[in-house]
Amino acid sequence: MKGNFKVLLEKFIDNTISEEEYELFMDLIKNPENRDSFEKVMGNFSKSTKSLERRSNDDSEMLFDRIWNQIDDTKKKPFLSLEKINTSNLYKIAAVLLVFIGLTFGYNKVFDNKESVSPNPNHITLTFGNGQTQILSEKGQRKILDSKGKLIGIQNGSHLNYGHGPVPDEIIFNELTVPNGKRFDVSLSDGTYVKLNSGSSIKYPVHFIKGMERKIFLKGEAYFDVASDKDHPFIVNANSMNVQVLGTKFNVSHYPTDTDINTVLIEGSVKLYETGDKEDIGKQVLLTPGQLANWDKETKEISVKRVDTKVYTAWKDGILLFRNIPFSNIRERLERHFNVSIENNYSFLDKQIYSASFTNQKNLSEILDSFREDTPFSYEYSKEDNKIIITNILN
Repeated sequence: MKGNFKVLLEKFIDNTISEEEYELFMDLIKNPENRDSFEKVMGNFSKSTKSLERRSNDDSEMLFDRIWNQIDDTKKKPFLSLEKINTSNLYKIAAVLLVFIGLTFGYNKVFDNKESVSPNPNHITLTFGNGQTQILSEKGQRKILDSKGKLIGIQNGSHLNYGHGPVPDEIIFNELTVPNGKRFDVSLSDGTYVKLNSGSSIKYPVHFIKGMERKIFLKGEAYFDVASDKDHPFIVNANSMNVQVLGTKFNVSHYPTDTDINTVLIEGSVKLYETGDKEDIGKQVLLTPGQLANWDKETKEISVKRVDTKVYTAWKDGILLFRNIPFSNIRERLERHFNVSIENNYSFLDKQIYSASFTNQKNLSEILDSFREDTPFSYEYSKEDNKIIITNILN
């Protein structure tokens, strides 16, 4: 068993393990018949702890998160399933992996003394001002330290909380990147709460500095609950559009593939203007609650209309809500939400207009089945390409 385990572990760490080998690997770990062998390994591990004591708790936490992410990404889940994983079993698996990695390879094999990593595009990452990048797990618990080892934030699961430690003399940015299929929340140093949607990134100061505007940069979609501070306007930059507030709740959507940038005001007031037009009152647009501002990336024009704000903010509560939009737009949102590519070879379907609502309890196959009750079509899944292919049912 030990020999097989060592070979499989090496492949697991190098991300070269096949699906069949992965299943065998998990079986070895979870098989109660292997308990005695693991106890022997644990005994050897206890004798080698002195060499590990030099590692800080933060090192251990980061290593654990790296292993956790590898388990998440290597495990081949059944197609279109949103089944809940038994987290206690995964933690046990990760703990065993931690033992074997410490014994067989040493910590430097998977963690290079806090150096920057080359993140998988499916990982949640946090990039620091010095360019170093760390991988975050949605299950992680850790302290966030700057390059000098000083505390700047705390991670509690899928939530980063800043405002800790001394305030620097200059603006230092962190950037959080959330891939498709995942979401993350951030509490900024001023108390502003941000919910980041799938396929998004936000660049923000570790600390806001007195006398300077509170400015952050967004790509993708986020919901903001801004802490009030009349002396320090809060500005969200999305492309060339700036959304300025003092304290309010609003949603901004700015994905690279979108032809426009949408800002929906829930509470309070916001002012919109293009970069360079901050002082030109004639080129500013003011919103009142319940309004949506649409900034066309090509024409650079802003249009305003009244909307049902729930349509634009339902995502933050785990609801996929579509209101009178074509299936082509729905496909894009499903791709981000489920981290899957959807190829539609049935052009008629893309033009169909739908209104629908789905909770997180619905998996993708159930959602697609709901749409094809109205317009029949076929679909199949390619595991190798992580792609759904839609075709006309008559073909």
